[in-house]
Amino acid sequence: LVLVSIDTLRADHLGSYGYPRETSPFMDGLAERGVRFANAAASSHWTAPSHATLFTGLYNRAHGVKDYPVPAKLPDSIETLAERLNAGGWQTAGFVGGRYVNARYGLNQGFSTWEEDIEPEHSFRDANTRVDQAISWIDKQDLDRPFFVFLHIYQVHAPYDPQAPYDRLWTTYTPTRDIQHPFVGGKKPSGLPTPEELAAQIALYDGDIRVTCLLYTSDAA
Repeated sequence: LVLVSIDTLRADHLGSYGYPRETSPFMDGLAERGVRFANAAASSHWTAPSHATLFTGLYNRAHGVKDYPVPAKLPDSIETLAERLNAGGWQTAGFVGGRYVNARYGLNQGFSTWEEDIEPEHSFRDANTRVDQAISWIDKQDLDRPFFVFLHIYQVHAPYDPQAPYDRLWTTYTPTRDIQHPFVGGKKPSGLPTPEELAAQIALYDGDIRVTCLLYTSDAA
């Protein structure tokens, strides 16, 4: 069982949900071969409570991990998916960048192996490390025993800064000011983004999605 969580990824920017840009060829292939949910809703608008719900099946008011920006820790008395699987003999491992999916908030409960970034500001561009860690862990396991791997990455989270050449897949515009920070760090630019600036930010966001999809393939060309 492999659970991949990609923070702030919009369904309507994936080809399998009708997006015209080729942002997600690998995920689109999975959707064709597997099951694609047409309707899905997160329990919250932000990371920590959404993942607490993902692991427990409880609403935010029940698990208590909800207050922004410093949520309470998930109580030890609440059983998580990883705990139940671990008790059943499964091998369990989690690989996360840090930030709001970390041991500080109890989201490591039940994982025998848990790797997180002690400097979470680095996690936004560390998707390659997380994927490599997960693959390396799987390669070392006894495949006669079932395993559960949780992988959480921030690659498509703002600030949008995909690696070259994916930063120029759908835009050549070079902004002259920082317009992303109304949503990151509380900083505000002077005035709303122009149409050109907004289009460029969307293009960079789409580039980050394309980078993320390539992490799961053997061919990153």
